[in-house]
Amino acid sequence: MTDDPEFRAMINEGSKLPPGPERELLTKEAAQYWIGQAWYIHFKARQMMAAHWPWVMNYHGEYEAGDFDKYPYLCRVWIDQDLKTEMGY
Repeated sequence: MTDDPEFRAMINEGSKLPPGPERELLTKEAAQYWIGQAWYIHFKARQMMAAHWPWVMNYHGEYEAGDFDKYPYLCRVWIDQDLKTEMGY
């Protein structure tokens, strides 16, 4: 939503570098520049929560696994029934 020639140049230069320390440094500089510009501050208008159940495996408290589809991660989680029973649930 913005078109900053300096930032675009950093990204274009970084995309030409192979993965490694030089590319990481340029990425860090580009990120610091981008944050420093503060083109806008995005505020979410909805309530968010993170839940944790030790017996739910492969779930790490996603805030936004999908911005509008809140449950795409459900096909990748499973319940450890033995741990759940052991914990008294």
